[in-house]
Amino acid sequence: MSADTYPDLYFTPEQLFLSQEESLDVASDFWGVGDLKSANITDIDRAFTQRALLIAVDMSEKAEFLFTMYSDATSAGVKGSVQDLVKSLLKKTAARWFKKKYLHECPKISAVGKAGLQYSGMATEWGVRVGTDDVSMLTNYLI
Repeated sequence: MSADTYPDLYFTPEQLFLSQEESLDVASDFWGVGDLKSANITDIDRAFTQRALLIAVDMSEKAEFLFTMYSDATSAGVKGSVQDLVKSLLKKTAARWFKKKYLHECPKISAVGKAGLQYSGMATEWGVRVGTDDVSMLTNYLI
């Protein structure tokens, strides 16, 4: 996952909704925090963890949809034609994008979304930030 995958996920200080403690909780859940305390969390840390949280939710939502499509494809392959499968997938896609909201009211982070962050460059950046206690080690998503 590169920074270009989510080019609009930059935040002003007013757009940061995670507190220092919540940012530390998110970072701890995704990557661990070592000896880092919430008092040491800056706005750059908050923007970084907020971005990570939103990416994890997005990845989880996309994975859920792909798993649904795969399940439909494997069960439809036995029962019907390819044309029936395509119609079913198109109906589900349309329902997802036009009838439902993209994100659920209470979004969940799946194992796929969490793993996507744990094995990304963000994990390395956070590890260096925690190890050096230097916030300049993080990509700055604060504008």
